[in-house]
Amino acid sequence: MAELVRIFHNVTLDEAQVAVDIMVERKHSIVWQVDGIKRVLAPDMTTSDQILTLLYSSNGWVSESDLRTWVEYKNPTDFRSKRLKPLHKDRFIEFDAVKQRVHLTTRGTKDVEDRILPKYV
Repeated sequence: MAELVRIFHNVTLDEAQVAVDIMVERKHSIVWQVDGIKRVLAPDMTTSDQILTLLYSSNGWVSESDLRTWVEYKNPTDFRSKRLKPLHKDRFIEFDAVKQRVHLTTRGTKDVEDRILPKYV
């Protein structure tokens, strides 16, 4: 689909992919949302898997502070060093520390779809 958007609108492939990602909304019953708050409705899920699942249900970049609020993680420094940086190192997420935002990678998407979500069908 991104290739069609790219050709039709004469934009780069990256710009086309962003447009497609914005149009695609991934919903799963395990993620609950109201008034800008999201929660994973699986108390047994690890924090790292909650992060991936919440990013999966979001379009584009998510602010670090929103993500930390959604998983109810109190310490911002620990959240970055113990949760976001390892996921970034393993290439499941892109963590932009300067702009304090997080984005799910294609590897992260595959992990959510293949490993995490099947447990909660």
